[in-house]
Amino acid sequence: MPADGAAALQGAAKVGVWAMTNGTAGPHVAARDRLPAKLSLEPGRYRLLVRYQGARRVIDRTLEAGDGPATWRIDLRAGHVRLELRPQPGQPPIAGELGWKVRTYARGKAAGKQVAEAAAARPRLLLDAGWYEVAVTNGGRTHEHVVQVRPGEDVVYSVIARDGGS
Repeated sequence: MPADGAAALQGAAKVGVWAMTNGTAGPHVAARDRLPAKLSLEPGRYRLLVRYQGARRVIDRTLEAGDGPATWRIDLRAGHVRLELRPQPGQPPIAGELGWKVRTYARGKAAGKQVAEAAAARPRLLLDAGWYEVAVTNGGRTHEHVVQVRPGEDVVYSVIARDGGS
């Protein structure tokens, strides 16, 4: 689920499970490429890694002897962001395929780590909570905007192209 209390996610994802040994991740014991991920695990302590779109979460869980089938809901602490490019405030979003890149926010001139990329007019992305730099390319010009993502939110950010871009 993207955030506590939200509906469970479904679809393409990366799920990895490692057995814990002396408090650190040991042997890799399972992997799945979709949510929900159904696993059959022996009792023990495990480290789970879940990646879904631009969100990533690592947690440790214990499966006790005698436990029946268990459902582990993992709060990704993420939010959805719909991105759109508008020529001017108040005008409709630009239609057609646009090139979007999302990087973690970094102060100064340093570029943050790229966490998502999309080729769509209005992509909807799930991202970890935090600040991001969004760049959209249209007609050879790149327009940028800084956005904030909060857990459980589903917001629309409009990038305005009025500056002509770079």
